[in-house]
Amino acid sequence: MSHQPFESWLLEENNRTPEQEAALQAHLLNCAECRQIHTGWQEARLSLKSAKMVSPAPGFSQRFSASLVARRAEQAHRRQIRNLIIGLSLGLIATAVLLTAVVFSFTSPAEMLVNGVEAITMGVNRWNQVIHVLTAALQHPIFLVVWILVTCGVSILACGWLFTLWRISVQGAQQE
Repeated sequence: MSHQPFESWLLEENNRTPEQEAALQAHLLNCAECRQIHTGWQEARLSLKSAKMVSPAPGFSQRFSASLVARRAEQAHRRQIRNLIIGLSLGLIATAVLLTAVVFSFTSPAEMLVNGVEAITMGVNRWNQVIHVLTAALQHPIFLVVWILVTCGVSILACGWLFTLWRISVQGAQQE
């Protein structure tokens, strides 16, 4: 026996037609399972209607308003970060497209490939020369001290830059 329409009718008390009501009452006389559902639903409704309304804790509206302001500020911060990332990405893509169009308007792809290989080869040669000069210079103690100082200075600048990026991403840029 299919119980589906009767189970739906039990829970939809206000939407039953008189024919559905009569069929449901006849079914409840013969079906213990649906009678149990009906009794349980009636007890649950009675329990819900007789439950005492609990008032909110003191200060609830103030706490809710404060948390709402904080949530809206967090959403605005996330939106600002998303817009920054999207803007930077679109700018990078537009620059790459424009650069590609300019480069291909002046040179052919084969010529560009040859020039690229030539530039890489020259770069490797220059790098080898720099390494050779540095190894020769580092044999003198004064150059080693200068090298350490330059490296420390660049490291401090890089840390400052990373700290600034972190602060902006966590706290957000202040708009006035």
